[in-house]
Amino acid sequence: EVKTNEQGHLQILLLDETVFTIGPNSAITIDKFVYDPKSHAGEIKASITKGVFRYVSGKIAAKNSEGVKIKLPTATLGFRGTIVGGSVTTNGQGLVGLLGPGDNNDAGTQTGSFTADGSGGDHQDVNRTGFGVEVGADGGVSDVFQLSDDQVNGLSAGLGGGQGGGGQGSGGGDSEGGLGGNTDMGGLSGENNVLAGENVTLVNGLDNIGDTMDAVSTKGAQDALNASGGAVTDGTTTYEQLRAEARTGTYHYSGYGSFLSNPTGLFAQCDIIFGPNGNIGSGNSQISVNDGTYSETTTPGSGDGISFAGGSGPATFTWDEIQGGTGSRFVTTVTLSNSGGVTAENAVVNVTYVPGGTGLPSAGSGTATGSLSPGALPPPA
Repeated sequence: EVKTNEQGHLQILLLDETVFTIGPNSAITIDKFVYDPKSHAGEIKASITKGVFRYVSGKIAAKNSEGVKIKLPTATLGFRGTIVGGSVTTNGQGLVGLLGPGDNNDAGTQTGSFTADGSGGDHQDVNRTGFGVEVGADGGVSDVFQLSDDQVNGLSAGLGGGQGGGGQGSGGGDSEGGLGGNTDMGGLSGENNVLAGENVTLVNGLDNIGDTMDAVSTKGAQDALNASGGAVTDGTTTYEQLRAEARTGTYHYSGYGSFLSNPTGLFAQCDIIFGPNGNIGSGNSQISVNDGTYSETTTPGSGDGISFAGGSGPATFTWDEIQGGTGSRFVTTVTLSNSGGVTAENAVVNVTYVPGGTGLPSAGSGTATGSLSPGALPPPA
């Protein structure tokens, strides 16, 4: 079992590129990890007894949807290739939400879902981004519901915080990295072996940084109207609001965030086009990570944006791709939010990076934020 205290953050990277992240006052055990790198066949079993966590699926889940199980105090989660966040209280109650793209998205992105089986016999399938379930201390599982803005933010904010390279956990103190004095290594590893001879790689310095840039609104009064002509409510932007937006043309977001010990090691820039052919991530959008020694840059979706057409619910967009040439994996999620009565005024970009070889940045995660600015991004220098 691995535990963190009130200032701790930790990321566990398995050989198949599955990533577990836990926040302060959390505990996780890797009960079983078996993996064949040649066939990508294997099995993962983990237990989370308390705290906040995020799961990013790897090659085992992509090969076999039954290959990964996470046990909570009163429920068991199963996955099919996606990103899931959750929290568990000390009395065993839990909240679990789908953060990656779901089965019924219309954006052309890789889909996924998760299942929740309560110890009381309840079963639920969650396949829409921004939706989730609550798990009771008695093993009951609620109906699937849309997560509130506070719930979505809680599942993300609990996994990182503070400024600069150290970060400040939700408990309040400064943290110099994911391990150090903040983690009781205890009995890390489970009852089984890894074919490659290693159980997990622990990545120090998980510094997911949120809210690092001030939101500055530069739009006119027309931006404060939605489809019905009423004021745009602050909070997570929806697909419906993007399609109803009166503004047309190309805008962009750009911003820096912390990556590992480098306070400006994550740079994200993203074009967004409003109008009949609205999309996000086209043009000269780029993601760059730098651990202070090495850097790597990717173009999400190879410059092909994700369309607004057909989608519904929270405006969250995910690219999960392997970088050509290096084999590195970038999992990039962009969430848009309304602010000051302006649709999609701000963007939060979460990036999880797994290197494909040597001479590349260390594995880690980071968050950058940016405000909407007019005009398209220029070509990279």
